[in-house]
Amino acid sequence: LENSIKIFNEIQEGKSNYHLVFLLKLTKWLGLQPTLNIEVNNFFDLKEGVFLSQKPSHPYYLSKEETNIIAKFLVIEWTEIGRVKLAGILRRKLLNSIINYYIFHVPGFKKPKALTILEEVFD
Repeated sequence: LENSIKIFNEIQEGKSNYHLVFLLKLTKWLGLQPTLNIEVNNFFDLKEGVFLSQKPSHPYYLSKEETNIIAKFLVIEWTEIGRVKLAGILRRKLLNSIINYYIFHVPGFKKPKALTILEEVFD
């Protein structure tokens, strides 16, 4: 956590994506990191925490575009996050999706009340 905060202070580009990458990298330390599919990562199933080639049978999954960004953020180096350009609307949607992932996988986790503040700060 300390290193992640130091990185935030040091990076010049990509601060608008920082919170997304941070939340996804934190899943590794919490023991809930999604595993990328070796073959095809078309859809990310938020409920099961897996990447799939086909849409799951429930509505809790990400589009191909969103899945691609999540997969990229899971493996990206901190120094590279500035290279990923996202529109504010997509960034907010990804943040909400990551929060939903936490709700599914962290017992007792609730949607943060300050989520709108996070969205505005990192927009």
